[in-house]
Amino acid sequence: MASTDGAFTYLQARLNDLGLQALDKGKVYTVEIIFAKSYKIDANTTIHNGWFNTHTVSDALAKVKNSAARLSWTGKNGIKIEGKVRYNYSQFR
Repeated sequence: MASTDGAFTYLQARLNDLGLQALDKGKVYTVEIIFAKSYKIDANTTIHNGWFNTHTVSDALAKVKNSAARLSWTGKNGIKIEGKVRYNYSQFR
């Protein structure tokens, strides 16, 4: 089940489990993706704080959504990827 897309390899198992739970309940869960520093977003891109100097969070979300739409996974119909959040651990101090 794991994809070769870095953007989705990490998320796929988690979203799949959540999507399957949603489908079991006849629901679709809306999720927001949290982009932390040092997150591998696809085979060629690792997000880090400097990455956002030349890219937007919307760019990162588009990469994740493209992988999610293109790949097959069993919980897919139970998940709607809607938003995105960028955070840094220092924001929680």
